[in-house]
Amino acid sequence: MTGPVPFTLMIGGLAGWRRSGSRAEEARSLPFQAEIARRAEEVGFDALFIADVPFVDAATVTVPPYTHLEPITLLSALAAVTDRIGLIPTISSSYSQPYTVARQISSLQHLSNDRVGVNIVTSFQGERNYGYDTIPSPAERYARAAEFARVLDRLWASWEPGALAFDRAAGRYADPALVHTIDHVGEHFSVAGPLDVVPREKRPLIIQAGASDLGRALAADIADLVYTAQPTLATARTFLGELHSEIRARSRSVDEVAVLTGANVVLADTEERAREIRDEINGPLSYDIGRTRVSTQLGGADLTGLDLDEPIPVEVLPDVSTVQRRQGRFEVFRSLAVDERLTLRELIRRELGGAGHWSITGTPQTVADALEERVLGGGTDGFNISVPQFPEGPPLLFDALVPELKRRGLFRTDPPEQDLRRRFGLADRTAPTDAAAARAVATAP
Repeated sequence: MTGPVPFTLMIGGLAGWRRSGSRAEEARSLPFQAEIARRAEEVGFDALFIADVPFVDAATVTVPPYTHLEPITLLSALAAVTDRIGLIPTISSSYSQPYTVARQISSLQHLSNDRVGVNIVTSFQGERNYGYDTIPSPAERYARAAEFARVLDRLWASWEPGALAFDRAAGRYADPALVHTIDHVGEHFSVAGPLDVVPREKRPLIIQAGASDLGRALAADIADLVYTAQPTLATARTFLGELHSEIRARSRSVDEVAVLTGANVVLADTEERAREIRDEINGPLSYDIGRTRVSTQLGGADLTGLDLDEPIPVEVLPDVSTVQRRQGRFEVFRSLAVDERLTLRELIRRELGGAGHWSITGTPQTVADALEERVLGGGTDGFNISVPQFPEGPPLLFDALVPELKRRGLFRTDPPEQDLRRRFGLADRTAPTDAAAARAVATAP
């Protein structure tokens, strides 16, 4: 039997909004979000995680957008109504400036007493919202992300410990000898520093969620946590092995990085009822919208005219090297289409129900079986759980699944460590090197 593994809770999805009692109208309210956050903290989740895609297609809003509130704003509010649970927003390095993000995350660190991580992603959509006509190549986006993370690190180190003197008699608020400019001039950013929000001594965790070759390379350079979508144990073990090789190649220890697998969970008291709820959440599906979204996940493959109940012909799929927007998720959907032989209808269900994440449907006992098998099979270090069903989903998660996981020794029974690094079982981290951006470019397909 393994010991407890980390669990984070992904909040923000509304896949089951059409169900009676889904509370979709409340999803943007603080009382609703605070209720979920407090219960997650009470049962012992390690962190709340908010994904973010700063883009919505006006033609497909009959299906809810991926997220509904800006992550740092929401987590700042939740910091005030929680005490221990970690807070992890997603930030686009493609559309953000590192100085602004360093200020925001440092402020959240102060307000939450050091409970913060930041998930750095390279955006694959929304470029026209930020003044770009086209999206840069994957190599360019990941090189920018590597430099972005490096600038964050330097800004968070621009005030040395003890820099705040509070010497009232001498009229000296801070010691200028311990406050430094960073004078960063790089390919993508020019930042003088120092940071104007005095950083906390504990550095925020860095999270990365890319699964492509470039994503793994970036994670190996900068990440403390890696979120990944791995729908099968086989793909999960392959990903973990490849990531560990990348980490060791950078003279880092694999104990410095924890990998958390996304799991989209539908729960009920019986297997039959769980399947009914899953079908209620997924359907009736918009197959036109679903076909478009699966095509996007498959690198723009032309799915026009394909029968819904036939597998995807491999010849319509592009080579990964030509995919410009989301290579990691392309690999996930390609594996589902080619290796698992899922039909177009099944792929649409996977996309609209969980964006390709591992989906588990069943009772608390059978879902716990699946999670336990993934850990014992060497496929993950922990989980990022999402529950798309309302109103019964959160009570079943908190009051049935979590107790079952605790009974098996998979979920912690003691209050989480205050220090996030120890909470996730991480060794002391080696700082990323200035060669990160160059490596990201060098490993481009």
